[in-house]
Amino acid sequence: MRPTVAVVDGSLTASLPPMLTAHSGLDALCQAIESIWAIGADETSLKFAREALELAWGNLEAAVNPPTPAARDAMAHAAHLAGQAINLTKTTVPHALSHTITSAHGLPHGAAVALRLGAALVFNSEMSETDCLDARGAVAVRERTSMIYETLGADDAAEAAGRFDALVKAIGCSTSLAEAGITEAAQAERICATVNLERLANNPRRLTPEDLRGLLQ
Repeated sequence: MRPTVAVVDGSLTASLPPMLTAHSGLDALCQAIESIWAIGADETSLKFAREALELAWGNLEAAVNPPTPAARDAMAHAAHLAGQAINLTKTTVPHALSHTITSAHGLPHGAAVALRLGAALVFNSEMSETDCLDARGAVAVRERTSMIYETLGADDAAEAAGRFDALVKAIGCSTSLAEAGITEAAQAERICATVNLERLANNPRRLTPEDLRGLLQ
């Protein structure tokens, strides 16, 4: 169901507690990033996703520690744009892994998605033409992911992942399974076994079961 009109008003989130702000903001930030590298990305979705990424990256921490009206407004707009982007492209491997992390271990959705997005950023940067699922090829995907690096103020995937994880920690969330209390090998295996295959298939780089386990390290 899609609305004809959306009222985007940051003041409606004025009473949102810090951690709920962090979790919902991370979801919007991750949606924007995933939409950019998704195999369904096109010029329309990229317009929404790039603006959402710029707004979320520049305002999420300010919306949490402590919130300002301007940061609230920016994050409301970012969430709206990120929603428009993923409506066109759908999400990818970080969301695919997140569902069991939330349902089995209680980590809120946005925090669960952000948990391994940095690792996914590095993983996708290492694709070749052989394991690229985007019909436009690995070069086209790299051109899009370079937009992410630029917005995060990074030169490459490793630096971008480091900057992303630093933001996640700055707003009080985890960047590893161990930090989230998921410490047993059997728990990681269950996450891999129950991954959302539809979202996984939208990732630009093909993942083997071994790749999934690697992302959860």
